[in-house]
Amino acid sequence: MTDAPSTTYRLRPDVRLRLLGDEAIVLVQERAVVFGLNAVGSRVVELLRAGRPAGELAAEIAREFEAGGADVAADVEAFLAELVAIGALEEVPSAGGGVGP
Repeated sequence: MTDAPSTTYRLRPDVRLRLLGDEAIVLVQERAVVFGLNAVGSRVVELLRAGRPAGELAAEIAREFEAGGADVAADVEAFLAELVAIGALEEVPSAGGGVGP
């Protein structure tokens, strides 16, 4: 899953998120999937909910958790792919919609 840096994701409408301190639980109701998130995963989801594009997530996580950039980028990309695969995330359509005048 290699997306453009400007790709933005959101939780799907049937997904419920429960924050538990620094951690969280994601419930994908349509598929009856429960997914536990550690502090880093929870922060990634918080950033997504704030509308941050995928391309900004790794840098922000690396800064906040004082971690190496290259490893963080690969981990964030894999995490997003996993959330998409379980049906928790969907891509937000771009504002322009890609349709010309």
